[in-house]
Amino acid sequence: MNYYPTDPRVAEALLGTGRSYFQARRYEEAYNAYNRLARSYPSTKEGREGLNFSAASLLRMGKTSEAADRYIEYINSFSRRRKN
Repeated sequence: MNYYPTDPRVAEALLGTGRSYFQARRYEEAYNAYNRLARSYPSTKEGREGLNFSAASLLRMGKTSEAADRYIEYINSFSRRRKN
């Protein structure tokens, strides 16, 4: 990712990296990968997942207020609103 930052698969690599850290219970490192993903690729499926999983990482680190804010950002960014 550092050597080929313009490669089209960087977003997928960041998602996998974050997931690996998360499963290893290395939540701060997972958060860093997910946050980078969410901020660098917000219009992709991976970026959307990065935003959601960054909230989960914050929650596991005991940062509940920050996690709630991140979940709210996720909902506001990606929820489908019905038109009446």
